[in-house]
Amino acid sequence: MPSDSTVHTQMSKKSAYLVAGILMIIPFFAYIVLPLYDKVDPKLAGVPLFYWYQTLWLALSAILFGVAAFLISRAKGDEEE
Repeated sequence: MPSDSTVHTQMSKKSAYLVAGILMIIPFFAYIVLPLYDKVDPKLAGVPLFYWYQTLWLALSAILFGVAAFLISRAKGDEEE
């Protein structure tokens, strides 16, 4: 029978992978709603919404993917111990 620490470690690995997966799916949904941001107005510093929305999500995607990679590497690091 597995010990409590083994069960806890397995659950924390699964939750880390789940959270990482959710973080990686969020940008997909942000980009796929094209009809919502395929507009000129509002403008931000003269740049139409279509362009600054995509640029904003490019930066946010990088952050979300970085956090997901950190969670996955930490979960994999727990496996090696």
